[in-house]
Amino acid sequence: MVKPQGAGAGSSAQAFAVVLYASPVAQTYWASTGFDGRLNIQLWQRFLRKYSIPFQLITSVDQLESSSGNTLILPSAVALSQREKKAIARFRAKGGSVLSSWLTGVKNERGIDTGFEFMVDTLGVKVAGNTEKDAKDTFMILHGDSPVTHHLPAGMRIWMDRIKGLYPLRLEGKNTAAHIMDWSRKATLGKVSSLVVFDERLESTGMHSRSIALGYSEQLWVSVNPKLLEAVTHNALQWVMRIPSAYTATWPHPYRSALVTAVDVVDALTDLDMENAKRLEEVGGRATYYVVNEAAAKSAERLLGLQARGHEIAYLGDRYADFRDQPATVQAQRLDNMRRTMAAHGLAITPASGFHPPMDSYDRQTEKLLNERAFGHLLVTLDASEARLPFLFNTPVGSSPTGQPIPKNLSSRMVVLPRTQEGPDELVDNCEPEIGLKPFFREVELSEQMAALTVIPISSKNELTDAQRAEVFNHFGSRREFTWLTTSGQVADWWRLREGVGVRMGLVDQTLRLSIRIESGPAPTQAPAIWINLPEMGSTLQLQARGRPIETPRLVAVDAWRTAMLLDRLPPGEYHWDVRFSRSMSGDASL
Repeated sequence: MVKPQGAGAGSSAQAFAVVLYASPVAQTYWASTGFDGRLNIQLWQRFLRKYSIPFQLITSVDQLESSSGNTLILPSAVALSQREKKAIARFRAKGGSVLSSWLTGVKNERGIDTGFEFMVDTLGVKVAGNTEKDAKDTFMILHGDSPVTHHLPAGMRIWMDRIKGLYPLRLEGKNTAAHIMDWSRKATLGKVSSLVVFDERLESTGMHSRSIALGYSEQLWVSVNPKLLEAVTHNALQWVMRIPSAYTATWPHPYRSALVTAVDVVDALTDLDMENAKRLEEVGGRATYYVVNEAAAKSAERLLGLQARGHEIAYLGDRYADFRDQPATVQAQRLDNMRRTMAAHGLAITPASGFHPPMDSYDRQTEKLLNERAFGHLLVTLDASEARLPFLFNTPVGSSPTGQPIPKNLSSRMVVLPRTQEGPDELVDNCEPEIGLKPFFREVELSEQMAALTVIPISSKNELTDAQRAEVFNHFGSRREFTWLTTSGQVADWWRLREGVGVRMGLVDQTLRLSIRIESGPAPTQAPAIWINLPEMGSTLQLQARGRPIETPRLVAVDAWRTAMLLDRLPPGEYHWDVRFSRSMSGDASL
């Protein structure tokens, strides 16, 4: 781990990057609950030692008042004295960062409830309740490309245990990095779902202080997937410690998410289908039409017209019937017949086009046959992945690009696209008339915030009113500044390109070094980018090339915390830069 400015070795509190506070008041409270409060501290000690992060454990308010470390960790400090609260506020006023977990300072030294004033005023977070009454809300759902959660992919599910008295919180803060939701990630109107919130604020002293509130207790760490939770913890701690980090942006610059409109064409295209296509074009988008053979015969002319206007034609099957559990020879024959028949109708569909199994009915054998036949992508249901992003077939989600070996022959790898959201027709059918499309729009916006892939199924038998259809497409258009309105095939092409970019950053001879590797492949039609977390709000990134002379990549601000390094001008190869930051405390931290 790169050290923050001012971090080093030594025995005094001032010499340690992290101060871990085992509040005696909090420990007394935990002793009265039946839970072992020492576990909260021990788990942090184990984590910090595992990752060689310098820290000092302090156990008294006297030590807290004299501490001037970079970051203060408050592990489930449910009870705090007034003196402790003032010391924590002073720590922030001096520019220190605070990482807190679960309830913090909501009781005093006598165990009496004091409310959430300390969390609001000092930590910048409101508690809107917990998940006690929501038994299905047991998954932490992560934002991707967040300053504090970018090690794991967008929409990744992490199961959280339900222990009476330790339910995860519903938080409100300026910026959200994770939600507490059900397995399907269903957004409910009016329900606060933020689980991890963060911010950086200007203190009255003129210093900036960062804070992260984790809405769950360390007591839950022992039953959660340790690899995933450690990734979240490590990522969050890096940010509050102001340690720069670099990662490949999920989507091409300047987009923060991607939205695909997918249409299953089971019968002849209708006038309504053509009207929907025109509406999508008007807001800058194009759709992917998954066509079954019989429908291709009935609508070849219209499909060719759509294709000429930039829409994508893909496969839905030789007939609208299950693939699952059929013998491999039968499945192979059906796939080959599907391709031949579509070509016979004059549709210019490449062999590398995509496939959506009829009625989502497929099995492992189907996947294997599709991959062997070099299909470009496979559209599947939300249970195919724990994340809300594409992935290479047979490649674990989140396994690259992180400096690990990059899969060979990327240009021929099949990409799997999980469809993680219901279409507007389905949601409207399940809602009261007065609610209308609000749940649909809320889910689209939440997917955008997560930096996720959103695949919107649009039914040929549209149940929406004309006004509702206009509202849907206008909403898509209103998001296109940062949401990539594209087709399934373009997403698959992008993902193969992205998987060919590797990035790492660390100290080399006491100098911060950024290294990027770009695999050989087709020239990018979209600009890949590396996002770099800045150590201070509004600071300026400076690069000095190492080795062969190269053109300095374009640098573009993402927000006050991050800079994007655009790779569209770099040919395949490996590149190295020394990295420096100029200090500046100006800028708006809003995401």
